[in-house]
Amino acid sequence: MKTRVKWGIALRLGVLLASFSVFAAILAGYYTFDSSRERLQGRAEQALLATTHVLARHMQAGFGTVARDTAFLASVAASEQDKSALAEVFKASLLTHPSYLQIRFIGVQDYGLEQVRMDRKGDAWIRASEDELQEKAHFPFVFETLALAPGEVYVSEFGINHESAADAEAIPVFSMASPVVRGGQVRGVVVLRVAAQPFLRDFNTALPVPYGFYLSNRWGDFLVHPDADQAFGFDRGQRILIQESFAPVAALIDGRQEEVVLGQPGTEDEEARVFSFVRMPYGREDEGRFMVVGLSQPLAAVQGEVVSLGNSILKILLVLSVVGVVLAALVSRAVTQPLKAILQATQAVTLGRAHATLPVHRNDEVGELARSFQDMEQQIHRQMTELNASRDAMAHLAHHDALTGLPNRRMFEQ
Repeated sequence: MKTRVKWGIALRLGVLLASFSVFAAILAGYYTFDSSRERLQGRAEQALLATTHVLARHMQAGFGTVARDTAFLASVAASEQDKSALAEVFKASLLTHPSYLQIRFIGVQDYGLEQVRMDRKGDAWIRASEDELQEKAHFPFVFETLALAPGEVYVSEFGINHESAADAEAIPVFSMASPVVRGGQVRGVVVLRVAAQPFLRDFNTALPVPYGFYLSNRWGDFLVHPDADQAFGFDRGQRILIQESFAPVAALIDGRQEEVVLGQPGTEDEEARVFSFVRMPYGREDEGRFMVVGLSQPLAAVQGEVVSLGNSILKILLVLSVVGVVLAALVSRAVTQPLKAILQATQAVTLGRAHATLPVHRNDEVGELARSFQDMEQQIHRQMTELNASRDAMAHLAHHDALTGLPNRRMFEQ
């Protein structure tokens, strides 16, 4: 025989209140987590973007340092006509800056013939002999620099070194050049060639391991990519463009935006990442040239605080749920206990027994109910007393003479 659970009002009220408490806690926790997650992720993305801006400013400062060195060497070449002394100055500059690959003074005579050239050969610095000097007038870093004013600096695009004059290895380089002016006339140019990888390494080595570093020229060709095979594709006859890998970056290439933050879902081989790109001015201001600097970070690192927040909110939800259940039980008990007292009083009155004190002191509906019950109980008691008195009087009249008050024949027969 199956027994049915009796769902009393106390149990039902307690379950109802507890359900409301738990539901309210879960709902509040969900919206808190959702809004906090968006804020935390937005803050992490903004932090990544700010880091990219800082990196871009550091790179601009690095380019500015190379430009100042180039202008200084040009001023030295303008005042120092002794080639040996000038070569020593060039050598000292190569010694001071490991990323400097080559420094040369190119004259305007003889089709831009090199006058002094210092090359880095591994850990050595070698001055080119007279037979090794070459004509360079047809190179942009010569004929474009000759058109500049004294103190101005020409900045080349990044490319692969294919000149045999410097290190024979085909490595990424860029050049800066400044005109050499003596007696108000342009006598030549000083060209400083920089190895791109050691120059850029000074900036991205400070980044934590999870970061990925990206750099492209103004057309979108990758110059730096975590996958080295993606960089300088144009030198191999193929264009590997940043805007094709990251479509929103096209707005930077077109000049419609200055910064972009985007996310890419993960694959089987790569985890999901967040990317930030900024447009960095490059070269002289009047040229309007730029480069695109980018950083990436695993989405898991960005959402690390979100997971921690979720765990904290879950713990708070458990505590709130327990507190809600306890409060629901206490409230249910506080509400139903007076009703139980009234119920017990009703059963006692039915059986003619005494009962406990009713909660007539309360000022709510339960108190009104208790007072009404007490009034009803008192009225029933009075009516029962009157009824019993009437019954006794009738019984007396039935067995006694009304005139004399003596027992009558009926009582005698009984």
